[in-house]
Amino acid sequence: MISPRHRTSAWPSILLALTLLILPSAAVALADGEQHEPQPWIRLVEDADSTLHLDIGMRTFEHVSGEGPTITLVGAVHIGARPYYRALQRMLDNDFDLVLYEGVNPEGTSTTRDAELTQRERVDRTRNRIRLVAILLEQVKRQTGNYPESLDALAESLADNHRASTWLETARIDAWGNPLNYIPNDDRSAFRLVSHGSDGRPGGRNHAADLDFAQQRPLNPTELGAEPGLQARLARTFRLSFQLEEMDEDGEHWVNSDMSIDEINRRVEAAGGDGSMLFGMLDGSGGMMRLAGAMLSLVEAIPGAAQRGQLMIMEMLSQVDDLESLPGMPGGEALLRVIIQDRNQVVIDDLREVLAQPQPPTRIAVLYGAGHMPDLEQRMLDQLGYRPAEPMRWNTSMRLNLERAGIPRMEHMMLRAEIMRQLDAARTQEPAGLRLR
Repeated sequence: MISPRHRTSAWPSILLALTLLILPSAAVALADGEQHEPQPWIRLVEDADSTLHLDIGMRTFEHVSGEGPTITLVGAVHIGARPYYRALQRMLDNDFDLVLYEGVNPEGTSTTRDAELTQRERVDRTRNRIRLVAILLEQVKRQTGNYPESLDALAESLADNHRASTWLETARIDAWGNPLNYIPNDDRSAFRLVSHGSDGRPGGRNHAADLDFAQQRPLNPTELGAEPGLQARLARTFRLSFQLEEMDEDGEHWVNSDMSIDEINRRVEAAGGDGSMLFGMLDGSGGMMRLAGAMLSLVEAIPGAAQRGQLMIMEMLSQVDDLESLPGMPGGEALLRVIIQDRNQVVIDDLREVLAQPQPPTRIAVLYGAGHMPDLEQRMLDQLGYRPAEPMRWNTSMRLNLERAGIPRMEHMMLRAEIMRQLDAARTQEPAGLRLR
């Protein structure tokens, strides 16, 4: 039997690493320029009956002129209670004319124009597009029992999935502007998927060589949908829900406002950082994903693990302002800058385009991780001339009654102290960007 004391001391070392890796939005990096004092976007409150609730902020902004659309920043966490996501869904569907939402797109869907890439980068992008199309083909096979007869038939099968349809529209063309060659066998139980490279002809050498899906590593269980990704696995371990599994982003007024994984990696590498560990864990590839899965399996075997995991997540996220300074974030400062600031700029650019329309939507919402909000709020003021029009409002993402969960007050206080000790210790370590190069 594991005593509460030993159970408490084990949690931070396990979940500190997981929280940093799978909740990258929990980091704050303010934009350059004149700054106003931002309010916290996450708070942890304890009621009189020993119930803790983790609240996430939302706030409406208006133009300094008092005219034009309102913009409401809706902070989110990617793991929470199911009622939280259902309430967000109802509000965003019914109360707004446009929702710009966070959702990192797969490799191969970058918005950077193919013509701006080097030949080496076009090869890499084409490989990513081939892999993405293969994943979509596998999705259809799971539903129908066979691969589709053509990529047009694949598109028809995905017609009700707006995001997947958009990805296929981009990915079915290689980075030289030529359609991918999809060749199913006679009974459609297997397929070949090939790009003929820069010259568009079979064979060739260097960047003109054929790129065949058969040359790539097999799709892993997460890509095939046979196993949950790390975020979904963490949610299930702690009896919570994963945002992407709970919310429907295919509504007509929902628009993705984000970057793709390869675009993020390209920017991080250009800045001297490394995002491979983070995205390797999130997409199910690499040894770190297997290690994290093994850690969660061990956690699930501990009595009371789910409730203590919820408490750990709530306490960690309530320290969101401190996570920005931690050197343990995989990829270092360059990764943080791209994940927070560069992606926030994508939102600002999209908002600018919407506001320039002759008749823009009246009520606009931006649904993004709460860790993005201080920087995004500053950019809205500096670049768009938008200021807060109301006090912060709060949505409860998860609740935990400590008494019903069997967590004594002393254990809670010890856990909180251990988190602070871990944070303080992490700040004295060498920056992660130096270790990961």
